[in-house]
Amino acid sequence: MATNTQSETTGDGSSSPKVILDDSMEFDILEYGPGKRLTLFKYDPPAPHGTSLLPVPDDFDTDTAYWSEENEHISRTQDVYSHNPLNFKPEEAHHGQEVTLKIKKSLSGGVEARSQTLLCNVVQKHNYGQPHPLTGAFGMEPTEVVAKVFDPMFFSWSSDLLEGPWKETVKADIDISCEAGAYMELEKKGLTGPGTIAPKYYGTYAARVKTHNEHTDQKSRWVSVILLEHIEGMTIQSLCDNHEEEIIPRPRRARPPYASNIPDISNLDDRLQILAMLLEGCVKQLHVGVDQNALHPENVIISQEGSGIRVTLIHYRHSSVDSKLKKPARTFAEFERPPRPTIAFNEYSLSNFAGWFPADWLDEPDKLTGWLEKQFPEDNYSTDPFPELESFPCEQYVSTPLPSLSPSPEPAEHPAASAPITLD
Repeated sequence: MATNTQSETTGDGSSSPKVILDDSMEFDILEYGPGKRLTLFKYDPPAPHGTSLLPVPDDFDTDTAYWSEENEHISRTQDVYSHNPLNFKPEEAHHGQEVTLKIKKSLSGGVEARSQTLLCNVVQKHNYGQPHPLTGAFGMEPTEVVAKVFDPMFFSWSSDLLEGPWKETVKADIDISCEAGAYMELEKKGLTGPGTIAPKYYGTYAARVKTHNEHTDQKSRWVSVILLEHIEGMTIQSLCDNHEEEIIPRPRRARPPYASNIPDISNLDDRLQILAMLLEGCVKQLHVGVDQNALHPENVIISQEGSGIRVTLIHYRHSSVDSKLKKPARTFAEFERPPRPTIAFNEYSLSNFAGWFPADWLDEPDKLTGWLEKQFPEDNYSTDPFPELESFPCEQYVSTPLPSLSPSPEPAEHPAASAPITLD
């Protein structure tokens, strides 16, 4: 953890810590506004950590990781400016290896948003004779990406009691370690990008951002960033209204013009097919040891994908990667095929989607179980491990297409545009 102690001289000639106030945040947040640029340098994020189930990283300083009486006088700004993302070494950020982005708009964020999610244009051109810095492949690069910025300056001022008294800088390191850890594991197993329920992962980076704080001598600081595939679509939550403990799908006529390319979800069969696509993708992730742990309507994007529909699960900040645990559970590691959704999901784990499927299924769980059994035939999945089988390449099921939907016959009247998507 980097330190940058600033001091000022008092009237008697002695030195005392310089007071840095938290009075520039409303101006600093504008650095994530449209038209601003981010210059990114790739680095290897720390391994997932932050709970008692995960190992503590070698460079993790437990003595300075939490707020206490000894450091409660330090402002957030002062703490943030004395911190570099865990595992990132600024001296290794070499020019010529950077990626430059221009912010197009904010998809979610704010002064207490925990993370800033930005739609960006890739403005840096690269030598096509060399692998692209984002994809690692030759050929055309993505022209738009989503940058998820973990800036501790803009975390909430209140803390969840279950999280412990971590400083915001430590929370940012924990968040990116868990999110990047999940994407890296899924990427390694071929479970990101089209044909899966996770967006394509382009790596973890550090970006230098400016400050407008007149009290600090240091006018820039480093924050960590994850780059992801941009998917044009809308979340299930944004397509619904809330009624008591249910979500109520809105009719097509109630949607804004930019949502005209989203299928008509007023049809129950179509909604159930979308749910089936989501659960199919989830059990494939569980089979390789990744549990997203936040299966909520606001984290599921529906989008047009060629002649069908794509379902994408986002927000892996609360995820767990089994292989990274102190004691891996290996719950599904010996399964020949992905676990059958009937053993992975029930009325409790799917309760947030009541209304997307008939809400009375929560009171009559046999109906939900019956649908799961019919939708996911036993022969296509595993319900028990096969210890005699050592391992199975994930390609055997990655190549299996997800269930597909035909797009709505109604032609789109407006070009597709992203709705505000809350990833936090």
